[in-house]
Amino acid sequence: MNFGITSPAFYGKLIVPGQASIRGIIRATLINPTGLSSGDTFPVLNQGSRLAGAVVFAGRNLGGGFIFDPVWSPTALTLAIRSASHPAKPVLSLNCGGGLPVFVLVEGPVGASYRFEISTNLIDWIQAETNGAPDGVWEFSDKDAANFPARFYRAVAQ
Repeated sequence: MNFGITSPAFYGKLIVPGQASIRGIIRATLINPTGLSSGDTFPVLNQGSRLAGAVVFAGRNLGGGFIFDPVWSPTALTLAIRSASHPAKPVLSLNCGGGLPVFVLVEGPVGASYRFEISTNLIDWIQAETNGAPDGVWEFSDKDAANFPARFYRAVAQ
């Protein structure tokens, strides 16, 4: 599912009258955004009963210095907008679930470049990707994560 966001008054949403079984990737995209601020919230999925299924969130780096964080309740999903943080050392946040790809969001200094590494045992690390983060935010997708009983991630500043 991809939810488009233009402004606090205009955004995509899904209303389900009963039980929803959702499995897959949820993404948000800014579409000619106007008037967005850190703290804006977007209730994109509402339903009358409990949500069921496995989902992961991709594209959390919306650009323009904004990131969305998913906020679940028993009957709704809200996307909360916040300003990207720029800590001196990279901070990783994971989105994973039920045999789906893992999405890792890396927040660090503006203009940083990272070597992203993966391990199955915290001893042996393999380089998965190298990338710059001009705006201080970078997202990595591990499509093979479901094939392993455990995966560990780190971003090494270069």
